[in-house]
Amino acid sequence: MNIGITRRPRAQHEPALRRVPTVMQLSQTECGLASSIALLSYYGRDEELAELRKEFEAGRDGLSAKRIGDLLRSRNMDVAIYRVRAARGLKAFLNPVILYWENYHFVVLESVGKRHAVIVDPAAGRRKVTLDELEKSFSGVAIDATPGADFERKRMPVLHEWRNIPLLTRAAARQLGVTAILAICGYAATLGLPFITQWAVNSFTSSPDSSRLSTLLALVAAAAVGFYALQVIRTHVLAHAVTLIGSHLMFGTFSRLLSLPYKYFSTRSPGELLFRLNSVNSIRDLLSARFVQGALDIGTALCVLGYMFWVSWEIGLVALGIYSLTIVVLVTTRRQVNEALDSEISQMSKSQAIQLDATVTIETIKMGGYSAQFLNRWNDEYARSLTAMKRRMRLQQGWISGLVSTIQLAGPLAMLLIGLHMVSTGTISLGAAVAIQAVSGMLFAVASSIFAAYNEFVEASRYMSRIHDITSAEPESAGGDLDTLDAASVHVDSVRFRFDKHSANVLDGVDLDIPAGAKVSLVGASGSGKSTLGRIICGLYQPTSGTIRFGGHDSRDYSTDALRSEIGYVSQEVHLHNRTVVDNLKAGATMDDDEVIAFARSLGIIDFVDALPMGYNTVISEMGANFSGGQRQRLALARTLLKRPAILVLDEATAALDSLNERRVTEILENLGCTQIIIAHRLSTVRGSDVIYVLDGGRVVECGDHDELIGSGGHYSELYGRLEPVTA
Repeated sequence: MNIGITRRPRAQHEPALRRVPTVMQLSQTECGLASSIALLSYYGRDEELAELRKEFEAGRDGLSAKRIGDLLRSRNMDVAIYRVRAARGLKAFLNPVILYWENYHFVVLESVGKRHAVIVDPAAGRRKVTLDELEKSFSGVAIDATPGADFERKRMPVLHEWRNIPLLTRAAARQLGVTAILAICGYAATLGLPFITQWAVNSFTSSPDSSRLSTLLALVAAAAVGFYALQVIRTHVLAHAVTLIGSHLMFGTFSRLLSLPYKYFSTRSPGELLFRLNSVNSIRDLLSARFVQGALDIGTALCVLGYMFWVSWEIGLVALGIYSLTIVVLVTTRRQVNEALDSEISQMSKSQAIQLDATVTIETIKMGGYSAQFLNRWNDEYARSLTAMKRRMRLQQGWISGLVSTIQLAGPLAMLLIGLHMVSTGTISLGAAVAIQAVSGMLFAVASSIFAAYNEFVEASRYMSRIHDITSAEPESAGGDLDTLDAASVHVDSVRFRFDKHSANVLDGVDLDIPAGAKVSLVGASGSGKSTLGRIICGLYQPTSGTIRFGGHDSRDYSTDALRSEIGYVSQEVHLHNRTVVDNLKAGATMDDDEVIAFARSLGIIDFVDALPMGYNTVISEMGANFSGGQRQRLALARTLLKRPAILVLDEATAALDSLNERRVTEILENLGCTQIIIAHRLSTVRGSDVIYVLDGGRVVECGDHDELIGSGGHYSELYGRLEPVTA
């Protein structure tokens, strides 16, 4: 890394775009990835975040400046990383550069002016900051990257956000096909209107006849009734199609989310994921409101334009020219609208995540006395979303909608005047001129519908890009063919684990040998890798290298679902579902309610449930807020024991219990005869273990029973002496 800027950066390369595009990060640690994609796109190379993530996984900690440099070099960019002493030194750069921001984030600096700088923030979108803000937030590192000699441009295909999205089923496709057929029938009525108008005007101007008027009125009335019936039927069929699409899209997205590995959820906030699932409903509503109607109106516009060209190619060209003004404005403002939408959606998801965080941690917030700080933090994010919404509305409802409304008002009059001029020159008949004026009103009226459909398609595409983050992620492996555990022994052989291929090892060559029915404990200081090892044994994480064997078989030989049905896991963070007590207990079990209740009572650790007015039918509030920490932990233990697991992993699972209930749990576990793996900080809970493994820095540094380890005077003895007096 260069210290200071010792030379003026290279001359500016010819960019493919006028300004750096906004690329929003889809997880909390992907700012480096998103900033790199924005810079590459600026120079003409589009990259998909989901694909780039496979090469340069951000993991839990994000990419370092060095890793960002490696990423850009892999795309044949010339890269220099500078240590810049003061923000004013950034004016020396002639190209957009990636900045280290607020000591935890990366943004793209597009330009620096006399009073403001423009940054493209993957978390908040494009924004102007004052030079004082730049000085305050810039953290001293700038990554300058421009195309090298072998740099290749490439563009993403149109509508790439909609790829691999579970949108259509055969039933929905059939319904949309029926809708299209009905639309074609409607187009026939649309084309019939100008011909009837032209015939009527020409007939009555040449030889007035009241009998013709009666016939014409009857014909128009019959056509109106038929057209109305057609519209009602089409709407009914379309509503059914949209319902099928919405149901399929939500089911496909949610089922895919549930199939993703645990690692996926560790880098994404629950609020953001909830926002993405809610986006499915937004897409459904957009499809049902104007999007499909706008698509059908395109057919109406083509029919009307076809009639105009049939009457006179000059009139057709004029109408097409007026119509094209709207298209030009839509195309030229597309990127700005997309950026505003991206920023609005991102800030909305952040504000929703803060609200969710507040409701889940309300006890901590109130007792900490920082409700006002939380409110201010939410208000800042919400205000940013409103600012982005205002910017989008200025573009969509201001410039674009204003032009469409003007054309809708003035267009028919202009077409009438042109038609009358052509009547005076004998080019067309008066009936044709009146018909053109009538259908031009229809033509420019559907422009509003098409414009609204375009806006909603753009909005749906931005939602789709977030849903694509779910649907494009690789689901966890279904495992092998074995569905029965041949023995409850666990063998961990040379296991290493890291959260991404460029981060440090959390576990480094761990070996465990746990016989069936043994009670084994994992102890160590915080951060030693105990909980991570527990999750690897349970199959929530896959080891980077090494193997886990159950009985005589590799864990990968077993079906994932079958293996998990044999393993019970209670973590230090207890999660209960917003359902009744009995529903929570039988989750994952195959017993009926009476069997569940009988077994739960036999355990003797959740007898408090019988004292509740509704007993086992008591509804547990979200996050189990209507129960104490100890009660939640006992319910979680009972739920796990109902599975009658062959292997039980307890990660601080009795930390919230009083000594009496802890002894009860210990007695129950001893009578079960299952293999126990206990992860604990309180060393008093592991004294009776057959073997205690001591972890430090991701390695097993000691193993033996309690007396042996105390006598050795090593890590365990030190931990026991340090922690036991506190917890005694």
